[in-house]
Amino acid sequence: MGSGGGLGADIELGLGFIFLVKPQVVLCNSLKGACSGVGIVPFEFQVIQRKGKILIHIYLCAAFGWELCSDPKGQRAALGVFGVGVEPLVARKGLVLQSVTDGLPSGATSSAWSLQEMDLPLVRDCKLARTGPPATIVPIDEESRNGTILVDNMLIKGTAAGPDPTIELSLKDNVDYWVILDPIKQTLYLNSTGRVLDRDPPVSIQSIVVQVQCVNKKVGTVINHEVRIVVRDRNDNSPEFQQQSYYVAVNELTPVGTTIFTGFSGNNGATDIDDGPNGQIEYVIQYNPNDKTSNRTFDIPLTLSGAVVLRERLNYEEKTRYFVIVQANDRAQNLNERRTSTTTLTVDVLDGDDLGPMFLPCVLVTNTRDCRPLTYQASLPELTDPGP
Repeated sequence: MGSGGGLGADIELGLGFIFLVKPQVVLCNSLKGACSGVGIVPFEFQVIQRKGKILIHIYLCAAFGWELCSDPKGQRAALGVFGVGVEPLVARKGLVLQSVTDGLPSGATSSAWSLQEMDLPLVRDCKLARTGPPATIVPIDEESRNGTILVDNMLIKGTAAGPDPTIELSLKDNVDYWVILDPIKQTLYLNSTGRVLDRDPPVSIQSIVVQVQCVNKKVGTVINHEVRIVVRDRNDNSPEFQQQSYYVAVNELTPVGTTIFTGFSGNNGATDIDDGPNGQIEYVIQYNPNDKTSNRTFDIPLTLSGAVVLRERLNYEEKTRYFVIVQANDRAQNLNERRTSTTTLTVDVLDGDDLGPMFLPCVLVTNTRDCRPLTYQASLPELTDPGP
């Protein structure tokens, strides 16, 4: 059985029934040349809202006698146009058409009708009492507690309580029974008894979709209302380096600004199983109190790449090894919630051919590695006769 639906729409087509109020009213089918007596007559209506007024075009269904319109195109007889006024009809109201005359003239094909209101909740039960998209979409944080309210009220028309309920609610497609329904309150709860709603691997639950099935107990119609629960990521995992430590050897003649290590790229560096910014990694070099020049000598200018760049010139003769502390942190929006981990990059300095031969002792020329000129003197003692 069809119904008109929301009369506040700009344009809406629907099927319904004419409830004849006066017994003497006769409707004539102009296509069939026949008339119908008192009773419930199928009709089709079109709702058009123009300049604040709602007009309802009523068409008598004539395709198959007085059956519902199966092919309205070219198979309907107009009964008239009715002005309802500025305000649309209240929800849960049915249409009652009452003739303004006591009868129809012989051979008439249409007549004017006045529109009245009548309680008719049956055809509207099980529909949503709200506007907007048909699906109900709600977010929930992963690891939410058991019993967390997912939907406070489904806003489905009708009542499932009392001695004479008009609707019956149940859950369909409730995979793994993550959702519990209170049909009386139309409330949905999270069911995580003995388990954790985890968005991260290996569980990886990103969304839960169920159907709230509503059965209209009076007319037998069934409507499924989709509920989509979007599981939001929480920053509950820290970055993890794939190795406990990393190593690189660099020649002391390497120019400043050279990238000397790219071992944190790809999956070789740190990974984080959280999602979005909570799972994105950036790298920084930390101060090492046991190697106070390491964070000054090396840098990571592009924090997302993790590539280590030489900032100061190396000198094998002064220092042969550095211990660089590298920190990986995620990019959670709240800086106070960012999680970190660290590793050590060992940098060995290789000797380069940066020095020429020198005579010792070498006294360096200021700001150079050159020795001051040296003069060596030698003396040969005069040979004397040692005597007998």
